[in-house]
Amino acid sequence: MRRLALAALLGLALVGPARAELAGEVSAEAPGEAPALTQQFAEPDYGYRLSYPADWAATRPEPFTLVLSGRLDSAQFHTTISVVNQPAGRPDDPEASAERLLRRYLNEIQAAATKAEVLTTAPFLLRRDGPFLRGTQAVTQFRRAGAWVRQWAVAVGRRDAPVVHLWIYSAPVELFDATRPLAQAVLESWHLTEPPGGGQ
Repeated sequence: MRRLALAALLGLALVGPARAELAGEVSAEAPGEAPALTQQFAEPDYGYRLSYPADWAATRPEPFTLVLSGRLDSAQFHTTISVVNQPAGRPDDPEASAERLLRRYLNEIQAAATKAEVLTTAPFLLRRDGPFLRGTQAVTQFRRAGAWVRQWAVAVGRRDAPVVHLWIYSAPVELFDATRPLAQAVLESWHLTEPPGGGQ
């Protein structure tokens, strides 16, 4: 598994089970309702499964990288949900590895975008059909290619493989709150499975 430049994910918004609400995050708009999640992604080598809407597309632009986005003729085309598998910086400490990857993600945003701001950070808990795994999460906002983008990122390190999963919901600022219930539903459908092949 190679180390991916996380800044490459910043442009995705422009082209296309624990509750995880972040403390301090205030909705400027009334959130929409999440559609039914009838499709499932469950490739064995990726180490997880999750569900997403039937009219969304799933692509794999890089090894061990999943990108979900709405159909071309919808506003949700500019909304993406990505999951990236990255090598653990400290294989013996999944929590520290998750924190280190999230810091790298935030640093790359600062370097690649303008007027970047971290709006909030918080711990994150993910259940793996057993004990909770502790991770970390953050919401950021920045200007990229002339547009304001907001991202919600969640990093979770595994105990059974030297891998950290980075989940990112990305949307234009004006759509972030309206489509957040969908992202929340996808996140809550996310379950870790057997260790990913790329983590060996």
